[in-house]
This record gives sequence, structure tokens and C-alpha cells, in this order.
Amino acid sequence: MRTFNANTLTLLATGHIVVRTTILFDFESGLYGFWDGQGKLNVDGVDYDGAGGLISVDPLQVAGNLSSFPLIIRLTAIAESNLSPDTLATIEDEVYHQRPVTISKIYIDPETRGIISTER
Repeated sequence: MRTFNANTLTLLATGHIVVRTTILFDFESGLYGFWDGQGKLNVDGVDYDGAGGLISVDPLQVAGNLSSFPLIIRLTAIAESNLSPDTLATIEDEVYHQRPVTISKIYIDPETRGIISTER
């Protein structure tokens, strides 16, 4: 069973929390981190570039028998953004088969803008 941070549970219960999604690509050439907010976000020493609605992750499928399912991640490039066509082309040129991609939910206190917890 998954156990959430106590502060996260309290803020979730009151509806007073911001939830964001991060995606971290771990390629041979280095890390590419994006999040669905604006600006830079540093989580555990890793910088994530804000890409707003330019990132989407299809809902995950699950099964009780631990079968694997495909995961569809869409990255939309827009010029003059952190997810520019050049950045997207660089990602596409990477050897990404069997490379780790970590998708996380970040729980943020809306008043302090501090990260309360991260759930992978």
C-alpha cells in the first residue's frame, strides 16, 4: 500500500494543494526534465523546464497480473518555449529504447510554493 506524506494528506483533504506532473528522460547524453507548470522547477537537485500544456500523459492502464502496457507521452513543440522544436528534435535523436523515463506527481503548497512531496 502506498503511504503519502502526512502534510500532503492534510492538504489534499482540505483541497488546498497544487498537483503538477513531471517527466524526466534519462538519456545517455544526460537528463531532460519537464513539468506542466511555468518556469524552472528544481526537484531533488534536478532542474525541470516548464512546458505548461505542451506535455500530456495518457491515463495508465493497470492489471492485477502485472502485465505491461504501453504508455503514451506527447510532447508538443512551440517556438520560443522551453520545449522548442530544436529541443524536441534533440530528444527524438536520442536512443531512447529501454532508457528510463520517470513520471511523478509533485504536491506543492500554494501559499509557500514549496514542494511538500513527490510521488513517482
